[in-house]
Amino acid sequence: MAQRTQDAVVKQKSDELKASGWGAGSGSFFGGILAGFAGIGSLLDNLAAAFFGSGPFDPNSPLGRIASRGVLINNLQSTTQKLEGIIGYGSWVAGQNKFIGVINTVVERVMEFDTQQGPIEGVELYADPKFGGRKMVRLKSRGLWEIKAQTKARQTGFTGLDKVYLDIVVRDHHGVEFYRRAADAVAHKDEGGVLPNRVGDGEVCIKGDLFVVVPDPDYTVHVELFTDRWRWFYGGSVWSGLSVLKHSSEVEHEGTVDPGTPPIAG
Repeated sequence: MAQRTQDAVVKQKSDELKASGWGAGSGSFFGGILAGFAGIGSLLDNLAAAFFGSGPFDPNSPLGRIASRGVLINNLQSTTQKLEGIIGYGSWVAGQNKFIGVINTVVERVMEFDTQQGPIEGVELYADPKFGGRKMVRLKSRGLWEIKAQTKARQTGFTGLDKVYLDIVVRDHHGVEFYRRAADAVAHKDEGGVLPNRVGDGEVCIKGDLFVVVPDPDYTVHVELFTDRWRWFYGGSVWSGLSVLKHSSEVEHEGTVDPGTPPIAG
């Protein structure tokens, strides 16, 4: 008896919609949806399935058309979530040349890229008190970040090895080192001869880049420079730069790998 009562209510509502001035199109649409269901519960289940892009339904039926739009909405939501993962970018140059001499502590090795170039989003320049207020880049969200850095080394008159190093260093919000990527280059000034016989200008452009997964927000990025000779390092937009770009908010396979130092050849 209860089932027949529900069926009668469904039919009555359908007839009222058709007669209420909604027009033949709307009456046909709702009538098509309501037809063929044993009760309100079955109707709601099928409507829910259609709205979420499920089925199966005849693609030409009213529920089929709702389902196809549900698929489009779900795809749009998925795409939007992926696009949200790349909202993070910024670029800076060093506003001054940097000299590294006899004082070669970890604080003194930090090169400050302190002049913003273009818009930034999801990052900020941060004066880190743990490094003497040196300016670094703070990543305001977790995920997969791409980082690039560059400068140019210029030899002074002091002696020492020709190799220079540029390290991109990522630290957590406590200042603990999380990831490091090193690059090196040789800036030849002489070939073992005395001063009049030296060749080359003792300058070299050195670049570093990496992809790193940071598991939490507020990790920082900075550049450390190493040299045996006392050297100048170029600032300015021609030879220096630090940029970050976020590719995803997903966090997986983070961490470092260290197989140890390779053995000496032979």
